[in-house]
Amino acid sequence: MPPHVDEQLLLKNISEGSWESYTSLFNIYLDKLSQYIYPFVNQSREDTEEIIQEVFLKIWERREHLSSIRTFDQYLFRMAKNKLIDLLAKRRSIKDLHKKYAASRQASHCEPEQDLIYAEYQETAKKAIEELSPKLRTVFFMSTRDELSLDEIASRLRLPKETVKKRLYLAGAFIRNYLRIKAEWLGFLTICYLLY
Repeated sequence: MPPHVDEQLLLKNISEGSWESYTSLFNIYLDKLSQYIYPFVNQSREDTEEIIQEVFLKIWERREHLSSIRTFDQYLFRMAKNKLIDLLAKRRSIKDLHKKYAASRQASHCEPEQDLIYAEYQETAKKAIEELSPKLRTVFFMSTRDELSLDEIASRLRLPKETVKKRLYLAGAFIRNYLRIKAEWLGFLTICYLLY
């Protein structure tokens, strides 16, 4: 924390809804968090950014409680560690799911039926995307279909990069939740197909 910054005042302002203070807090901790996470995700910038984005989104969602936190850096890094563990576990389960799906396709004599089921899940994913708000859908398509970076999307839409990150996170979270409800376990495979 820079010596001229009163962290408790910053947290109090954020708890009262100050976006400017929230942005300041993000900028203060961005480099430290990046250096902490980066080695654990095989030096993947995308994974590092995803974890930081999720951590700070959670901080914003829980902002009312921030003023009661005495050691914010410990709170922040514990949250980052938990998100890191979640991401690595999710990646492992997605890999396992891919292997199981590939093995079941090779072993099965009913490939047309499996293709039909898979197509239905893809259709469910498309419905989830259609239910996104226009702003979230635009950012989602620019990232996944057009394969644009966060900086490129921000430039084209004339938005702050943090706004683009937040929208992309919200879009992904909505789709994953929709698939979890509507498509159960195959939802993970479909979202993997769409997002990765």
